[in-house]
Amino acid sequence: MNPSFFHQRRDSGQGHSDIKINYVTWDGSRWSAVFTDNGTAFYHTREGASSGHKDTIMNYKTWNGENWTARVAGPNKFLHTKQGAPSGHHDEILNYVTWDGSHWTARVGGGFPSGFPTTPGAYPPSFPASGIFPSGGYPPSGGYPPSGGYPPSGGYPSSGYPSGGYPGSGFSTGLSSFHHSRQGAPSGHSDTIINYRTWDGSNWTARIENGRFYHTRQGASTGHHDDILNYKTWDGSNWTLRLVGLDKFSHTRQGAPSGHEDVIMNYVTWDGSNWTARRT
Repeated sequence: MNPSFFHQRRDSGQGHSDIKINYVTWDGSRWSAVFTDNGTAFYHTREGASSGHKDTIMNYKTWNGENWTARVAGPNKFLHTKQGAPSGHHDEILNYVTWDGSHWTARVGGGFPSGFPTTPGAYPPSFPASGIFPSGGYPPSGGYPPSGGYPPSGGYPSSGYPSGGYPGSGFSTGLSSFHHSRQGAPSGHSDTIINYRTWDGSNWTARIENGRFYHTRQGASTGHHDDILNYKTWDGSNWTLRLVGLDKFSHTRQGAPSGHEDVIMNYVTWDGSNWTARRT
C-alpha cells in the first residue's frame, strides 16, 4: 500500500490529503510525485508529460529558494539534504514550493510501512523546528471533469475493440477508484468513475468491478463488462488500456504490436479537456 501526502499552506488554517505532491524542482520546472513501491520511492511526472520515472529521491525547492533532496527515511519521515552538503537531517515534514510559487508543508498522510534506517545530520536553519509550522489549505483543485452527474448505464460498443481480454496469469483485481488531475492543475479529485472519450469520439464512463471495467455510454440504459478500455489521449491518438497489478496500467497504441506499463493514464474527458488518472 502506498501512502498519501497531507498538505498545509503556510500561514493558513486548513489542510488537505492527496496522493500526489506538485513541487518545483531545482531548475524551476514543475513536477508531480506520488509514492510507489509501498512508500519506499517516488514516481515523478513533469508537468504536461505523458509518462514519468521512478526514483528514491525528490529534488525540490524549499521556501527560501534553496535546492534540497528528500528521501524516504522511515515511518512518516524524510531525510533532507541541501544541495552539495555531505549530510542532512530527518524530519516528518517537507517544506516545498508548489506550481504557483506558494509555500506549503507536506507530511506523510498514512499507510506507511515500517522498518526504515535512519541517518543523523544537520538540518537547515531556514526550516523551523518540526511542530511549529503554520497550517493551511491545499492548492485549489481543478475539480473533476464535468459530467452532469453519473450518467445512466449504457451499452459498450460491440465492434472496434481489440479482442483477447486480459491475461489470466498474475492477475490482481486491484483497487476500485481513481485520482483525477486536470492538466496543469495543482491538485485533483478522487472518484470511482472515469469519464472518457473512446476512439470514435463518443463519451463513456468506466468503473472497476471485480478486476474488470464496466463501461456505460453517456445517456444509455445498460452497460457492459470488458477487460480493456479504449481511450483517446492528449494528442488525439487512440490507445487501449488494461489493468496491471494493484496500481498500474498497460497502454497499447492502436495498431501497435506491444505497449508499455505506467502508473498514469492521460485521457480526454467529455468536454475535450486533458486529464491524468491514477489508481488509488
